[in-house]
Amino acid sequence: MTEKKLFKRYRIDPLNFVSVGICLLFSIYFFTIKPVEFDTRKQIVFYSFGLYFFTLFFNYRALRNLNIWFIWAGLALIQVILYYRHGLNKMDWPAVHGLRNFWIFLVAFQILRWFSLKFQKKEFVALARNKRDMLDERKLTRLDVILFLPAIFLIFLLQGIKNYAQQGI
Repeated sequence: MTEKKLFKRYRIDPLNFVSVGICLLFSIYFFTIKPVEFDTRKQIVFYSFGLYFFTLFFNYRALRNLNIWFIWAGLALIQVILYYRHGLNKMDWPAVHGLRNFWIFLVAFQILRWFSLKFQKKEFVALARNKRDMLDERKLTRLDVILFLPAIFLIFLLQGIKNYAQQGI
C-alpha cells in the first residue's frame, strides 16, 4: 500500500537519474542545434509529446518524490528557455507549444495526486490494459480512470495552446 502523504522526500533511485539524464541529453542536443534545423518538425514534436507521455506513463511514481519533482520542474524551466531561444513561439506548430507548458503539467500532476489521495486514499496511477497498476500493483478504481482522463486531455491541450498574448489576440 502506498503512503497517503502528498509531499514525500526520499532517496532518488538510479533509474530516476537515467530518466532525468535522457531528458537532459535531449535538451542539450536541442540547445546545440541551430533553429533552422527545426525545418523538420519530427524531432522536436516527438520530444515535446514524448516528454509528457513518458512522464505520465512511466515516471508518475517517481514524481511522488518531491526531490524528483523539483528536478523535473528545473527541466521544465529548461524547456521554456529552449522554446524561446529557438523562436518556437513564432512557429505555428501546435505540438511544440508543449515545451513551454510542461511546468503546468507537473503542477496539474500534483493536483491530480491530491484528488486521488483525498477521495480514495490511494496514489494517482496510470491506466493499464489489465486494470492493474504496474508499479503500485493494485487494482484500478473508477476514480483512477476519471482522474487519468484530464491528465491525457491536458497533454493535448498544453501542446496546442499558442502564445496569444504576443500575437495581440
